[in-house]
Amino acid sequence: MSVAHIVLNPAQEAELRSGLKGEIAVALCERRLIGSYIGRGEAAIQTIARMEGLDEGPAGAAVLLVALDRLLKDNIPARLANIEVKDVCRIVQGLPRAMKRWVWDEKGKTPLSAPGRWDIENEYHLQSLLWAIFAPIFDDLDDEEYLKSIGPLKPRCDLAIPSLSLIIEAKFIRPGTSFAKVIGEMAEDVTIYLRSDTPWRHLVAVVWDDGARTEEHHEFLTGLRGIEGIVDAVVIPRPSKMRREIAGDVSKGRRR
Repeated sequence: MSVAHIVLNPAQEAELRSGLKGEIAVALCERRLIGSYIGRGEAAIQTIARMEGLDEGPAGAAVLLVALDRLLKDNIPARLANIEVKDVCRIVQGLPRAMKRWVWDEKGKTPLSAPGRWDIENEYHLQSLLWAIFAPIFDDLDDEEYLKSIGPLKPRCDLAIPSLSLIIEAKFIRPGTSFAKVIGEMAEDVTIYLRSDTPWRHLVAVVWDDGARTEEHHEFLTGLRGIEGIVDAVVIPRPSKMRREIAGDVSKGRRR
C-alpha cells in the first residue's frame, strides 16, 4: 500500500508529525500526504534558512523547495514586500470561498440594526470589491488607469499594479450573456492592454457570474486561461443566499 492511501486518525498523524523533520512535514503536507504541519513550521523555516539538506543531493533540495513553496503560500502577509504575480493569482482564487461570510441578512443581526445586504449589482461594485482587497497590499494600485491611446481610442483598464506590470480586469456577467462573448471581449482587451509599447505584461481576469452557471465555468475558464497574456482567471458565482427577492425586502420586484 502506498503512503498516499494510508489514512491516519488525528492522534496517529500527530505522533507521526512530531517525529518528522520540519521541512519533511511541510513537504508532505503540501503533497497532501498528511493533513497539516502544525508544530513543525518553525523548524522547517530554520532548516531552509540554513540551507540544510543540500548535501543530501537532489532529493534533499527538492524537499526544501517544496517546503519553501508551501510556507510562502501560507505566509503571504509576512512577505508583502516581495509579493509576485503568482501571489495575486492565489488571492483571487480564494475569492469564491470568501463569499461564505458575505453579508446578506434575512433580518437585522441586532435589535437596532437593519438587515445588511452587500449586493454586487454591476461591474463597478466588483471593481470596488477588488480595490478593497488589493489596496492594503499594493501602494501603487491604480483604478481605471488610462492606457496608451490607439488613435482616437483611449483604453482604460479596471485595476493596475505597475510594480508587477499587471492588470486586473473585472467582468460582470448577467444571466443570458454568452460566456463565448466574454472570452472574445477579453481577447480583445489583451491585445490592447498588453501591446509591446506598453509596460503591461500580465492580466488576471476576475469574473462575477450573476447567473451562477457553474456547470459552464470549467470550459469558460479554460478558454480564458488559453489567451496569451492572461496568467489566471477566476469566476465568482452569485451565492445562492444572495437571491434577488426576500420576503419583506423593500427592493422586492425592483428591476436589476
